[in-house]
Amino acid sequence: MPEPIKRLRSEQRKRQLIAITLNLIAAQGLQGTSMAQVAKAAGITEMALYRHFRSRRELIQAALDEMISITSRFLESNEPDIKKRLRAISAVMYDSMMSDRMEPRLLFEFLRAPAKEQLKDQMQAQFQAMLLTIEALLEEGIHNGQFRADIDKTRIAWEIFAFGFTLNFVNVLGFENKFTKKRALTSLDEILSKISLS
Repeated sequence: MPEPIKRLRSEQRKRQLIAITLNLIAAQGLQGTSMAQVAKAAGITEMALYRHFRSRRELIQAALDEMISITSRFLESNEPDIKKRLRAISAVMYDSMMSDRMEPRLLFEFLRAPAKEQLKDQMQAQFQAMLLTIEALLEEGIHNGQFRADIDKTRIAWEIFAFGFTLNFVNVLGFENKFTKKRALTSLDEILSKISLS
């Protein structure tokens, strides 16, 4: 006799539905993910799904928020030395990117979403917030005497951001043996070296 399906609290169910949506998007693309497929994968009716998300757009936007939230966690670190913090963040990012095939696929699916999905503004805002976090770290490094005061923080933030984006390409295309962790961190060290005081 099959076990009865355990009823989840509303917030738990929403998190579950978002996770299912992300898995479907990674497996079959954003355009190929429908409310019916999400409901079926969750073992609920479409009507039940619509009680949690009023539309496909709302569900997709919640999934995008979750993906960006996961990506933003790379910037969390308590290391007081800014150079060491940026290096530690990059090392964790490399390890995570190379061990998880889903996240880079999701990023590219969301980036190539057609205009009708209306995700561009949301993505711009989230990625801008990440860039500002990197700029704030650079400012802190200047204040602590680690980085030159004359650096263009915005440009350097984009260089570091591009490093993270490169890791997505490395993962999706399977180039881990070409762009090893050592090479990746050497690239970051070169960025930090040119802005450092010592």
